[in-house]
Amino acid sequence: MPVRPTSIPHAPSSGAGLPVGSAPAATLGGYDIDKTIRVIHQIDIALERSADIDQFVGQLANEDYEGVAPDVLKNQKDTLAVLLKLHSRQVEAENQHAAWLATQQLVFRFASVVGGEVKAGPIGHVKVDAAQARKMLDEVNQKVATNDQLTQDIAELKDELLGMMLATAEVNHRYVKEWDTLCNHRDRAYLAVSEKNWSAAADAADAAIAMAPHEREAHLLKAIAMIEGAGPPVAAEKDSFITPEVGALLDRYIDEHPSSNAPAYLLRGALHRKEGNESAAKLDLDQAATYFPRQADQLFDMANPYKVRSFLRKSREGNYILELYKSTMLGAGYFSPDLQMARLHLERGRRDDARTKILDHFARRRQQKQWDFLLSDIQFCQNEFGPLFDEVLPQSSYLDLLVEPTTFHSSSELVIAVRNRSDRVLHNATLVLAVHFTDMHPADYEPIIANETKSVVAANSDTSYGNVHIEYQLYGQTKGAKEVASTRAVMVADEGVAWVDTDQRKLDDVQTALQRASSTPPPSGRTSAIDVDRIVEELRTSTAKVDAAMIRRLSDDDLIVTLPARAAVLKAIPRVHYGDRAPIAPSENTLTVDGIRMRFKNVGKLSDPARREPLSLTLDSALRSVQLVFEASGDQYRVKEVK
Repeated sequence: MPVRPTSIPHAPSSGAGLPVGSAPAATLGGYDIDKTIRVIHQIDIALERSADIDQFVGQLANEDYEGVAPDVLKNQKDTLAVLLKLHSRQVEAENQHAAWLATQQLVFRFASVVGGEVKAGPIGHVKVDAAQARKMLDEVNQKVATNDQLTQDIAELKDELLGMMLATAEVNHRYVKEWDTLCNHRDRAYLAVSEKNWSAAADAADAAIAMAPHEREAHLLKAIAMIEGAGPPVAAEKDSFITPEVGALLDRYIDEHPSSNAPAYLLRGALHRKEGNESAAKLDLDQAATYFPRQADQLFDMANPYKVRSFLRKSREGNYILELYKSTMLGAGYFSPDLQMARLHLERGRRDDARTKILDHFARRRQQKQWDFLLSDIQFCQNEFGPLFDEVLPQSSYLDLLVEPTTFHSSSELVIAVRNRSDRVLHNATLVLAVHFTDMHPADYEPIIANETKSVVAANSDTSYGNVHIEYQLYGQTKGAKEVASTRAVMVADEGVAWVDTDQRKLDDVQTALQRASSTPPPSGRTSAIDVDRIVEELRTSTAKVDAAMIRRLSDDDLIVTLPARAAVLKAIPRVHYGDRAPIAPSENTLTVDGIRMRFKNVGKLSDPARREPLSLTLDSALRSVQLVFEASGDQYRVKEVK
């Protein structure tokens, strides 16, 4: 049936005076350029998402058209009207075609034009009803004429639609060009924020705001720059060390964007935290936490215009922009209310409360099933909380990712399991794969959920996550398991959250870190030297407090090494060095409440004093490499020195 056209709301009166086809005037405040770009792309998006014409029209009717440039809005309305009219005529033509086929069948049925019974004479003579035949011929002629008119109408509508699309493209091009210029300013602000260059971020945000006063992203970026760029509060200047401008900016944002103000509440909470007003910070952060889930779909859907900027995924810097932008939509990383509260607790020395809020954040991620920003969440936690985050789940280095291609199933599946080499049972464990495909930028990953959450990941055993289907669209190509270049995983459990890597990935990361450390100074802000020194000192004092050596002879060829459990935080790669032999990896490496227990097979004839050679154990870690040098003591070895 023909579809009744649906009306689209008009643009606001502030821009009604702009003539159709006039040049853009964003600086006059007449329209919202981001909303305008969204509407420019909405017909294509609605067509892609709609199963039928009713759903298509419904999606367009439910859009928010307030603030859209009037000429773009008029073009969209006119285009939609022609589309609906064309669809109506095409449906009618399809019905006419079906009727025509039925008529053809009727014409060729001999009995339909035979009057009464078939009367065959001696030579097969048939008597035909002439009046009935004439009536049938008239119906056929009428049907042909109707189809000709429909064909002509459809052709004319297609011509009209083509002309309208050409005119629309000319108008839209000007707004797209303007939006590109705006994005240049905002991209600069995003990159400056990622580099913590707060003054440059504020300048770029100001340029974007001056160009488009109704946009949202630059307003949030300027607020971040002003909040994080201010120094710590001084008692005498507690109320003035941050300019009042940022508070007023966020207040306006909250009032002007009531349906998408969760990021502004978050930033106002961060502002109060920086000012030392804990009660006000908690109130705003709680409100942000309340609104982010409600606004998640709407905010995430606002990313539609960014689909045309797929080139951003092809560079590390472009990924910075996308991640920070989308983080404001879903409360990830810096924009997480829980992680901001964790910052507040940690600043006040409440480590247990900070750890609890970190776990709350990842529990919210699991409840909302939002995994796109899990990797940036972890990166933020590692940068912001350092050793506190590592200590949330110190067993993480004793979780191994096991990845194998399927044998009997499709090539789009991987067999996934987790090996737990500790004595701690993990509960309610969700595994999210971080898959790096061929042709992806080296720093880019795609999160893929690994089937169902496991109620228990048992101690000292393997837990299967079954076959995981791998299918992803990248730059117009479908990527499957064969295109997986590398795989990492993140486990989110009740006890904590941590990376779960293959043995090879762990070794590669440590070697990369050691190479970087040998050529550059250690980065600040990750983990202080005092934390590592405390672990190293514990290695020394633990051996000095006991008579038994840390290494004891198990057999003529095997060694068992026991280290303090706290050393697990180093996430080190252990290797034994004996004489001039190649470094020996542990055949067993487990973590218990009593400590780290490692077994090294086929080391040498350690029980023969005449054949003993220099023995040491290296713990290569991204934080620091530690070497334990041993000396013989009777038929055993004890630690002589920790380097």
